[in-house]
Amino acid sequence: MKRRAYLLATATVGLAGCSAALETDDPDPDTDTDTTSENETTETPSAEGTTPDEPDESDEPDEPDESDEPADPDNPEIAGTFDDFEDLAEWTALEGSLSATDDAFLGSQSALLESDAASDRVTISREFDSPLDLSAVVPGLAITTEEMVIPLIRLFDADGNRIDYRRAIVGGLPFARYNFGVEAVGGDPDLSAITEIQILQWTGDGTARFRCDDLHFTPRPETGIVMIQFDDGFETDYTEGLRVLEEYDYPAVTFVNSSRIGNDGRLDLDQAEALSEAGWTVGSHSHTHPHLSELTAAEQEAELRATKEWLVEHGFEEGARYFAYPFGDYDATTVDLVEKHHDLGFAGGKPAQGYVTNPQLCSRIGDPDAEQAREALDRAADMRGISTLFYHELEGQRLADFEATIDYLHELESAGDVEVVLPAALEERFVF
Repeated sequence: MKRRAYLLATATVGLAGCSAALETDDPDPDTDTDTTSENETTETPSAEGTTPDEPDESDEPDEPDESDEPADPDNPEIAGTFDDFEDLAEWTALEGSLSATDDAFLGSQSALLESDAASDRVTISREFDSPLDLSAVVPGLAITTEEMVIPLIRLFDADGNRIDYRRAIVGGLPFARYNFGVEAVGGDPDLSAITEIQILQWTGDGTARFRCDDLHFTPRPETGIVMIQFDDGFETDYTEGLRVLEEYDYPAVTFVNSSRIGNDGRLDLDQAEALSEAGWTVGSHSHTHPHLSELTAAEQEAELRATKEWLVEHGFEEGARYFAYPFGDYDATTVDLVEKHHDLGFAGGKPAQGYVTNPQLCSRIGDPDAEQAREALDRAADMRGISTLFYHELEGQRLADFEATIDYLHELESAGDVEVVLPAALEERFVF
């Protein structure tokens, strides 16, 4: 389906194996953010200001070419681990350095990528004599890093057309797999004939150093998947969100803080029950909405336990299985506790992802305006990806943007291009 084009800024560069490629400018980390109930924008720890800008020229490429008859999304042949970095001779360092380290996610070693003073990024490349058919899958990596990094996985076809996948990775966490979502598209890439894969990280005025392992591919859904969520349990979830969504019989998720139920401007118990009766999921957003990474392990666990127990006690047992990180903030302890107490956790990430590869860090986009939401929905539809949108208090322009977004979602859903789901469906059908 070739009905839409995506605007991205590009600059021409000369790199080994892709001299004709279009290069996207390094984007700011907008969609990996969470927003507080007071509308203060934050990100997963230390993310602000980590990436520089590149030269900016406008282009309007088509979206990637997709097969009319996609491979079975439940079992595409290439899904799973593709490269465990046991043989680094397969890779070339185009910028910065590549070396082996015995800190591994799979096997005996991983790849250590380090920038140098000669470039503003580190880039490694692997080229293929026989093109890869990646039309039914999305790439991902296992990564560990001491400081926040926001790497790209870049796929090229033989003509230099490319698609970029991106994910912010918090420092201080052990090796883990991460879903990467679509950042930008250059030209009209043929995903059934990929000839080069790059892994790169911008450094700007700083440095970059991280380990990667387990380059893998996760299946795409058979149809685009969309989820609508709300954070902080604002009363407008009931007064405005329900009003807009029930016109099309779409469910949503409200992640609540148990200490705020019944407070001024927040959902009370009757309203939460009404949302549940309307098909919504009432999930956990912690007890008091703290920056969890600033708390002790015992304090973090108390935050998670309190709201989970409140949800179960008041009849929201299904929602008690799902968690959204306040401020998008977490450390290794938080992720471990979410795995212990919940089935899925939601943080930040890009749209149009493949099947969930890390259930504790499912991706979502915070408070998108109408244009950003439309792009995320288009990419879910055209690339058969998973896009989750979440919102805070629905008022003013945010409410207008939300109404426009749901109207457009209905167009796509009515055409059979996307399906609207809840966390239970994501867990049951789309975890890899």
